[in-house]
Amino acid sequence: MQSGIERRHVRTFNLKPPDYKIKPSALTDGCIETEVRFAGLVPNIPMHLDPTNRTDILRYIDKAKKQTFLPYQVTQEHDSILSVSAYSIVIIKRDVSEPSGEVRKHYL
Repeated sequence: MQSGIERRHVRTFNLKPPDYKIKPSALTDGCIETEVRFAGLVPNIPMHLDPTNRTDILRYIDKAKKQTFLPYQVTQEHDSILSVSAYSIVIIKRDVSEPSGEVRKHYL
């Protein structure tokens, strides 16, 4: 983080296990946010990839690092905010207001 830059406030909710319930109006009228470290996007992941197969997932991540799609180390410059609403999922860099990536709900 650069000195003198004030970090953007994160709109969080106190979610408690096991249900993690939230009022629907929080997602339709606004969004919920959480802090994440966003390294980047991994291209060319096949749709049939089993997300529970750790070895295959790590193989794709390693390949993306070698092709410089992902950094080898995630640092403070990767601090981001994951924002989820009923309409989209947005990742915003923590210290700037421009979105890093957005996925509309109908693409999920």
